[in-house]
Parts: sequence; C-alpha cells; structure tokens
Amino acid sequence: PEHMETGYRVMTMVRFYLTGLSASALFLYLKKGRFASLLGSYVYVFCGYALHLCLYHPQFSYALMLLPLLLIAVEEIMAGRRWYMGTILVGISLLWSYYFLYINTIALVVYFLVRFFCKEKTQRTVRRFIQYVFRFAGTYLLGVGIGFLGIMTSLSSYAGSSRTVSGGLDTISGGNYGA
Repeated sequence: PEHMETGYRVMTMVRFYLTGLSASALFLYLKKGRFASLLGSYVYVFCGYALHLCLYHPQFSYALMLLPLLLIAVEEIMAGRRWYMGTILVGISLLWSYYFLYINTIALVVYFLVRFFCKEKTQRTVRRFIQYVFRFAGTYLLGVGIGFLGIMTSLSSYAGSSRTVSGGLDTISGGNYGA
C-alpha cells in the first residue's frame, strides 16, 4: 500500500509505451519507414486525448492501444490473410471496455470505407465490397461472441449483487445452460 502511487504511475507509463508500440506496429506494417514510424508514434502517444484523459484515467488508454492493432487486422482481412487476428482483438477489446470497442468500431468502419474507395477502380467492385463486409461481419461477430463470454461473469456478479432490486434478475450460473 505504501508504493501504490508509484505503481500507478509506472502502470500509466507502461500503457503509454504499449500504445506507442502498437502505433509503431501499424506504421511499420504500412511500410512507412523507421523514422516516420517513430515520429508518428510520438505524435499518436502524446496527442491531446492521451495527455488530457489517459493521464487522469489510464483505462482510457486501452482504446488507443488497440486501435492501431485493429487497423492492422482490417488490412489483413482486406488482404485475405489472418482474419483471426481481428477476432482476437475484438474479443479483447470487448473484455476491456464495450464503450471503447464501440468507438473503435466507428473508426474501423470509416477506415475501411476510405481504404476501399481509395483503391484502384478495377479493385473496387460491388462483389469485392460485399465480400469484405461479410468477412468483417463474421470476424467481428465471432470476436464479440468470445468477448461476451467474459462479460457474462460481470453480468452474473451484478445480477447477484445487492444493487439489483429484490426479485429482479436471477443469478446466472452454469446450471441455466445445462452444464
């Protein structure tokens, strides 16, 4: 307990470091070069959002940490490779915070639309667009399903807590699902 404040500061700095690593991973994945990746990572980590909110509430850094990795997953899905990367990242994002998954999903949709419509005209077909949408939807929904399993424990705890009205929600248990 006597070093709690120091531990909190160290944890915050580690989150900033991991955010910078994920931004660097995105820039290097996009083949932007080492110096450009380093500079872009610094700009990303020390943007106004990060400095204003993440220093006071470090859990807000989870969204910043996962967004570049989710963008890499979008690129991988569009290239027809590693769809499971998106599934795992969506599941982790839902476990960390459903609100930030929602916000990152908006950013992912915008990113996907911009990337698709900036492709050469021969690669922008309706058929290919529909294929991408179905791949994204399947990957995303599978990740939500995986993340929802973790959220069930939180719902179970809430349902059995003293915060719920008496006679309200029943506690969720394995017995309800034939286990």
